[in-house]
Amino acid sequence: MHKLEVDAAALKQIFIGEKTIEGRLGKPEYLKIRVGDHIQFQEVTSQKRQGAYNAPALTTVKQLLYFESFEDMLHSVNFQNVIPNAETVDDVVKTFSKLYATQDEYEYGVVAITFALDQ
Repeated sequence: MHKLEVDAAALKQIFIGEKTIEGRLGKPEYLKIRVGDHIQFQEVTSQKRQGAYNAPALTTVKQLLYFESFEDMLHSVNFQNVIPNAETVDDVVKTFSKLYATQDEYEYGVVAITFALDQ
């Protein structure tokens, strides 16, 4: 089982079924993920607080897509499945640019992990 940390808002969106795609750099630990694998999403450890979603979200990988950049990814998938409250692709691109250096994005590429919450 793979374990990935996300912020509290993303974890809530996974639990309610709004977020079904996770975008990550194509680093070796993410390239090991295969369709059918299980991912346990949990809140970023440093952000955990009282009353937050303390339980992890258990999911199954349904599809993996590979891209050169987050922008390429977001023009190929429904961007609102990545960040449900985003209004435009540009909003999501800006979010990823705050998290990842452009140099890393082009060095590693991007993987879009489509998943479903386990029942």
